Amino acid sequence: MFRNYVITALRNLVRNRLYAVINVVGLAVGFAAALLIALFVRDELTFDKWIPAYKNVYRISAGNPGKPPAATGPSDVAIWLKLEFPQVAAVTRLLSSPGTLRHNDREFSETITWADPNVFDVLKFPIVAGDSKSAITLPDTIVVTRKIARKYFGRDDPVGETLELNRTHPMKITAIIDDPPSNTNLAIDVIAAGQTGYSDLASQDAYPMVHFGQKVWSSSTYFTLRAGTTIDEVKRHLPAMLDRRAPSVDGQKMSQYYTLSVMSLADIHLGIPDPPAVRPPGTLEFIQSSIAVGVLVLFAASTNFINLMTARAARRAVEVGVRKVTGATRLNLIIQFIGESLIYVFLGLAMAIILVEAVLPAFNAFLSRTIAFDFWRDSGFTSAILISTALIGILAGSYPAFVLAEYSPSSVLKSGAVATGSFGRVRQTLVITQFAILIGLTIATAAFYQQTLFAMRQSLRQNADQIVQLYNTTCTDALRNSILSIPGVHDVACSWQVPQFGIYTGSGAQRKDGTSSVLYHTCLDFGYLELYGYRPIAGRFFVRDRDRYSESIGSTRPEAIVVNESAVRSLGFESPESAIGQVISWMHIFKIPSTFTPFHDAEIIGVVPNFPMGSVRTDVPAAAFYVNPTQFRILHAKVDGGALPEVMAAIDGVWKKVGDSHPIQRSLYDVGVQRVYSDITRQSRLFGTFSAIAIFIAALGLFGLASFTAENRTKEIGIRKAMGASKSDILRLLLWQFAKPVLWANLIAWPVAGYLMNRWLHGFAYHVDLDPLIFVGASAAALLIALATVAGHALLVARAKPVAALRYE
Repeated sequence: MFRNYVITALRNLVRNRLYAVINVVGLAVGFAAALLIALFVRDELTFDKWIPAYKNVYRISAGNPGKPPAATGPSDVAIWLKLEFPQVAAVTRLLSSPGTLRHNDREFSETITWADPNVFDVLKFPIVAGDSKSAITLPDTIVVTRKIARKYFGRDDPVGETLELNRTHPMKITAIIDDPPSNTNLAIDVIAAGQTGYSDLASQDAYPMVHFGQKVWSSSTYFTLRAGTTIDEVKRHLPAMLDRRAPSVDGQKMSQYYTLSVMSLADIHLGIPDPPAVRPPGTLEFIQSSIAVGVLVLFAASTNFINLMTARAARRAVEVGVRKVTGATRLNLIIQFIGESLIYVFLGLAMAIILVEAVLPAFNAFLSRTIAFDFWRDSGFTSAILISTALIGILAGSYPAFVLAEYSPSSVLKSGAVATGSFGRVRQTLVITQFAILIGLTIATAAFYQQTLFAMRQSLRQNADQIVQLYNTTCTDALRNSILSIPGVHDVACSWQVPQFGIYTGSGAQRKDGTSSVLYHTCLDFGYLELYGYRPIAGRFFVRDRDRYSESIGSTRPEAIVVNESAVRSLGFESPESAIGQVISWMHIFKIPSTFTPFHDAEIIGVVPNFPMGSVRTDVPAAAFYVNPTQFRILHAKVDGGALPEVMAAIDGVWKKVGDSHPIQRSLYDVGVQRVYSDITRQSRLFGTFSAIAIFIAALGLFGLASFTAENRTKEIGIRKAMGASKSDILRLLLWQFAKPVLWANLIAWPVAGYLMNRWLHGFAYHVDLDPLIFVGASAAALLIALATVAGHALLVARAKPVAALRYE
């Protein structure tokens, strides 16, 4: 019996090759898109779950009340945890800094992660060679990944070999760890012994923390708990620990100024937004929108398939009658139709798997991931794929199967057809739904594009295409002057951070009347703000020879600072003009990477307009800028865009002569902007791609339906033409038939898409408004796609001779 079902299904498939191809291809494309999104979502939800015992690993970080916590905190927090909480089994710290490694003639810039000796007790990185217990227990030892080992030595196990750090310090390799996967916030390639005398961790430990805000928040602290202990016990006592361990300021407890937050390792990716330079953070909103897009594309493909199945099913009425006369039961017919549907969907799945394997490398490149389609290893993922596919097949085949199985053989064999009204209504509903999805995705894509354009260009108040940045740089006068002398270089300035990419250091500030605020701060060079095209809205910017930096800062006169509009409001000034000349008491980073200044007086000399600091998702924080050349680590050169290749080559030459001893690290400013907004850009491109897929699936389905309609209405068209209808009359009739679902789809798509996109846009602190033209354009595009798809069939039918149509059986 089963063999007969399969043979009958395959014969029907071969007999209707056009519809079979349309069905299978449409399903394959829809399944492939859904599978790619499912792989991405699985990758996002499994961040850092490759670490053994990840459920018992937590990160503690510092922050300010009412603000998202940072990814790091003072190094002393780890010491406090050991002393205060017997529930804590082990605590370790990571502190990353730029550096260079060299072996023979191979030298590259790397991120060096200094760590405590017990790092592998907490973060159990897979060890390839060496002993994790003793890997970095001695000074001047280092652990590297396979990638780094191959990069410098050409093999996987160079244990015992030496790498030279910053052309000065020989570091012995004691272990090799496996390369971390792409779905990790622990993208670490080099782990160095933190107890080494010249390490950044040792430098931090050398300075006692007089005040919680007087030590750089640069250490990532991870810990594990003893068995039988809950994390809530630790969280509950953190404010009290902070108050005991950190001295108070003006009689206020430290817990009123600062917070300590704990998050499990697996929750970090979707919880605390790390700096964009580390890795763009994930968001539940992006995951949810990705799932929604995947479901919509899959639904569009399934709708397409159901449409064509119901269209062809009505043509098989005679077959149903004959099979019933020859003894087929209602159950036999239902099994036959559902079985055929299952064959189609599993053929589509097989083709989808091939498509995913072919597209996955490009998809990984787009996401900067290394996602693997290892469905044979993940039984849960495989089961979900097979069950979903089977459900689609059963649902698609059920409606025609149950309806056709009810017809009596006598009525079917006598008329040769069945009433198709119910089929037509179902198809009409499905086509409307399909176009509603298409219009909705088009609206979403346009909104994403406008917000991306706003975020990357309009919200930045300068044309940044001609700014070159040199990182990890000692901004000596020789380097600055040499680069400034290059033809095509217009201006040069230095800074510690790039404030447009985000400022991650804040401290308390207070006016004479007691009004206080947290000011995020960074040091800038004379001319930095002018280089980026900013102009003061009150007061002035820094002037060389007038606003000199002094080691004994604040001892003789107030320090000169420039604040932004948010700081003016946060400090309670009525206007930017009223802030000029006012003196506040504050502190800021003084000696990197170790200490802050004491509280001292600072005079506001100017107010700069608010400009984005990090993503436009968040409000511009209250910020202040000061001058301190000893902290400068980035050089910015404004260059002529027309001579960019020549200028870049000249900068490389200058670096070799007067730059630091490590290889040059340079980048264009707009590359950094793209990194900051990579999540928004990714969403825009994702929606654009899958909108195109939805368009393809819809066009494919309409093509099949147009062919069916032309075949089904041949006699009707012949009669109309015989009665005097012209070609244009017939053409309008057929095109209107397919235009109506598009118009009805707007009633669904417009309110739903408008509501969802408004919610998405209001997740940004700064955003565009939804343009009504987006809705009109999306509907017009859908209508044009529909008419263009069916126009060919409609034209052929309209041009057919009436006599041929009337003789059609």
